[in-house]
Amino acid sequence: MDFFYFFFHKGLDLLRNNGLCSLITTNYYLTAAGAKTLRNDFAERANIWRMVNFNELKIFPSALGQHNIITFLEKGRQLDADCCITARKGYVTTDVLNRIVQWKDDDT
Repeated sequence: MDFFYFFFHKGLDLLRNNGLCSLITTNYYLTAAGAKTLRNDFAERANIWRMVNFNELKIFPSALGQHNIITFLEKGRQLDADCCITARKGYVTTDVLNRIVQWKDDDT
């Protein structure tokens, strides 16, 4: 399991109902066997309000090999999540990043 899982758990502990928590992490927790407890905690206490999965698009040049995701959680409400996954590769530019997070990128 990755240490960042604790930040998600603690964030949910600290949030009031309908409060929002957002973290930029690797996307490995979506499928990792060691993240089962984290995914269960999401299901019990929060809604994944929105996810932006950058896959192979590099957001942080010094974090090579990382597959980043931005996860937005809302405590206490169950809604349908908005998710996007980009097909882009290489390094992100400010313009592309803005289009992706605004749901306006044709390759995402």
